[in-house]
Amino acid sequence: MIRCIVTVALLSSAACLAQVDCNDGSCCSTYIEINDPRRSIKAIWEPGQDPICDRGLGWGWYRFTSFAGGKMLEKKVSPNRCGTQAPIWLDGVHPTAIGENVVRRACVNVLDLSNGCFTSFDINITKCADDVFVYYLRPPWYCAVGYCAGFGEPCPYGKEGKPPDCHGQSHWKTVTSFNFLTTMITFTPTIPAREHEIFGYPKFYFWLPDEVQLVNQQQCEIELKGTTPVTLNIKATCPQNTQISTGLRAIVPQRSEIHDPFWLRANLPTVWVTILQPPANTIETCTSITDPHYSSFGGYFDFMGLGDFILYRNTERNFEVHTRQWSSNGIKPEDHQPGQRRVSCNCGAVLRDHNDVIEFSCCNDFMLRDDTTPLTVKIRSKKCLSPGISIKKVIPGSSSRYEVLFPSGAKVEIARNYWGLDVSLFTPRAKDVNNERGLCLHNPATIDAEGMKERLEVGESFFDTLPDDVNAGYVEYARACLCPIDGQNSQTHCQNVFDAAFPTLLNTAMEDASPTDLCDRQKRDIHYSDDVTDEDLQLFKHTLHAHHRFRRAVADDQIPKENATRYCAERISDTKLGKLCAQFGVNVQQLVETCSADLEFTGDLSFASGSVAVLVEQCGILGAKNLSMLANKSSEANPAAEALVEQVAELLCPNDCTLNGECVNGSCVCYKDYTASDCSVSIYQLPTITRLQEDGLCDKRKRPCEKVTVFGIDFRNSTNMTCHVNEFKSIFLCLPDGHRLLIALGRRTV
Repeated sequence: MIRCIVTVALLSSAACLAQVDCNDGSCCSTYIEINDPRRSIKAIWEPGQDPICDRGLGWGWYRFTSFAGGKMLEKKVSPNRCGTQAPIWLDGVHPTAIGENVVRRACVNVLDLSNGCFTSFDINITKCADDVFVYYLRPPWYCAVGYCAGFGEPCPYGKEGKPPDCHGQSHWKTVTSFNFLTTMITFTPTIPAREHEIFGYPKFYFWLPDEVQLVNQQQCEIELKGTTPVTLNIKATCPQNTQISTGLRAIVPQRSEIHDPFWLRANLPTVWVTILQPPANTIETCTSITDPHYSSFGGYFDFMGLGDFILYRNTERNFEVHTRQWSSNGIKPEDHQPGQRRVSCNCGAVLRDHNDVIEFSCCNDFMLRDDTTPLTVKIRSKKCLSPGISIKKVIPGSSSRYEVLFPSGAKVEIARNYWGLDVSLFTPRAKDVNNERGLCLHNPATIDAEGMKERLEVGESFFDTLPDDVNAGYVEYARACLCPIDGQNSQTHCQNVFDAAFPTLLNTAMEDASPTDLCDRQKRDIHYSDDVTDEDLQLFKHTLHAHHRFRRAVADDQIPKENATRYCAERISDTKLGKLCAQFGVNVQQLVETCSADLEFTGDLSFASGSVAVLVEQCGILGAKNLSMLANKSSEANPAAEALVEQVAELLCPNDCTLNGECVNGSCVCYKDYTASDCSVSIYQLPTITRLQEDGLCDKRKRPCEKVTVFGIDFRNSTNMTCHVNEFKSIFLCLPDGHRLLIALGRRTV
């Protein structure tokens, strides 16, 4: 199954490249220059050097312009040449006539396996003039892989110029501006603070850490009156000539003078502030989307396993993510036969950071896909989440998305879609790779043989058990206060840590999860309440058979590969957003292939929205990183880069407006008859109730029975919603023969 998917993807790539010609000669003037003499065969990579990695290269026409030579190597290149570990060489000859365009095979030499052509793909070559060639290149699947060009002798590693005139590399100073970000702390007396006849109202002042200061210094002393709340604005600071203390820092209120004996025995609570800073090492990304396609630390691959798997484990940071897969085509794990075609998607993810465990799940007991099961968020650890952990959510339309930020420097995004869950992981890597494991560490060459080793036995995953406690003293919180010093301005600046660690051009407002959701609720801590209990959620998962649907209305169960690819191209690569994102290094063609495989195997066009969402997410992230670097390469202003930033930001809308609207300034303007922030909801679609709390029955001995929780699909995300409920009074009678009789008395509509 997996092998077939990979083969189809490669054939699709070849077919697309075969159509990339340059008959009009435009490629000879619109190419992108690659001026890097380290790509010469004379540049030998050695351990300790940064190897060239072209994984972030966008699809397009390129020309090698360095003095080392502008022509790719036509014979096998040994490993560790051309400034990288796995060089890419040309298995064929260049065109000889000016204007001629040919397709040639490019080989990747990994450890001289397969005679130096461990993997290969086709590229286009056009001869523009004598000794001038342009190449239509694609990014390789993994690192460290780079294209080879030229025979000239480059300068030694770490130096630039042209031999013999070699000199040290120039390091441009990057000047970045930051906005002050403030946080509000509100003190509200729960009992009235009364005025003393001598001492007046109670007053408090604050002990502040060096890294925190009040925006208004006059608020250093506050006065409590009655039950009136007092709000303080605080901001991060960067003390000069002082070692910044990382982790949790305390703001401690203290009484400023003698007062009534009551206040002598009472104190305001200590306010804990997390001082964070993005980790020095690079944040790397691993995603698992749709059925499921993986973009790991080492490449792209498909892996369908069913069961619980380690997506990523980092024992240095006590951080890991487990995923749970359910069947998308009705085959239960215990019924699967060798060689039988199966399709699976993620239905659950559990996140562990030290002693904190958070579970996201839409799975059911049958482990079969059902788009009506609700996405539940559960704190599985024994206590409230540690300070600094943030859970945010957004509902753009027909799907929902959560974002979890950890003070240790990691971020996980969970998106609930029609097929299940998409999981995106952004994390610092371990210092020692031996302290890591999981599907995120595999690549296309190892996944078939090694992937199943990441599956956990029943009862081993954090869906079923909890990890051993970690001594709280070992929990190291990364710092979040950035302190870039502008050499021309002595004023200090600080930036929100997660905006710095995970930059993006996306402008998506996400709501904080309720504080009560950040603690583990005992199953019966809701005393005489109509709120949903854990038992209710379990009952919802048991009723799959009553409303099971495998796919929405689809004309045919199978979609031909050609039709699937065409549809996905219209949604992804042919859009204005897709073309622009390709310039920033987003592998748009890979997303088209992922989308096409989903449609071909499921017969469901709605799967395309998953790849579109990934396009928007990756473009926002890479756009922010790459364009920021582009704009700051020179001390002079770069209007082109700034204009490009604005253009990208204006096109980044949720789900690219689902083709049901126009993206204007980062927000969707929906066409007639469509609504939601991503225009995915038709105003004519009718909501469907799939489940009622306790199957619509309510025991007044246990609950007030004044409200009922309704689960369903196709609801609009609106606060202006009403439900009409028929109320029955039911009496159960036990008959002598053991049967139960239900009698409904009275009926009214509310």
